[in-house]
Amino acid sequence: MGICQSIDFLKQLLERDATMHGDPKRNAFFKDLMVELCEDFIDWLGESKYQSGLVGIPPSRFSETNSNGLWEYSPFLCGAGLSEALELSYGAAMLIWDNVPEPICIIHLHNMLAQKGLLKRGVGLWNALGVDLFQDAIFNGKPPTSNFLKAFEDRVGAANSQREIFRNRAQRAQMARNATKLSDLLDPSVNRFFKLKSMLEVYKAVNWNPDRISDEEIPTPSMLSFLRITETKQIKDRVTGEVKLEETDLVKRYKAWE
Repeated sequence: MGICQSIDFLKQLLERDATMHGDPKRNAFFKDLMVELCEDFIDWLGESKYQSGLVGIPPSRFSETNSNGLWEYSPFLCGAGLSEALELSYGAAMLIWDNVPEPICIIHLHNMLAQKGLLKRGVGLWNALGVDLFQDAIFNGKPPTSNFLKAFEDRVGAANSQREIFRNRAQRAQMARNATKLSDLLDPSVNRFFKLKSMLEVYKAVNWNPDRISDEEIPTPSMLSFLRITETKQIKDRVTGEVKLEETDLVKRYKAWE
């Protein structure tokens, strides 16, 4: 699996970072978390334990045809398993990004270089992360066009204040006490920066009924946001006759995004 190769590479980087700082325990939690996820993906995703010849439990109904038949013949199980794997890997990635400085630093730096014309064109990956996907997390709004150092300090400084750190720790402790599964522990809503839930999590929370998703949880741009905009109430100005969309949260965010 490609993700396991990525986790192995990330593990090496985290170990190198710990060595550079002279602290063997630095990043240990994140390294162990990703290794355990990788092992779970290898052991459970797409493979039935019956395939290993388990004894002492009722035999599989597929024993006569295919010891891995539960996965081979169940598209639903394959889809549900892949969905859970994506949800866990996304939550773990957001937790790591929220606790290492590089993602926010490099995208702020890339934005400054692009705005000053020091890059002939923006790097596609950094543009996608900083503008299309995690604009609020990284810039707390639109990317700055000037005063880049102040924008960076304002974004990072507030989240790293003692009050915010203690509040975040208390939230995580409360979440750990109430968690019943791993995905509960990886809920990005208690992160300091990268709070955006994946759309898989959003749909799952509303039992896959898109009409129950609030405007605040819909990212822009996205196909669901385009659909929701077309359904927004239109208001006609009595004086000018101009027709406008009702100022919902989604409409306001689209105007800011444009």
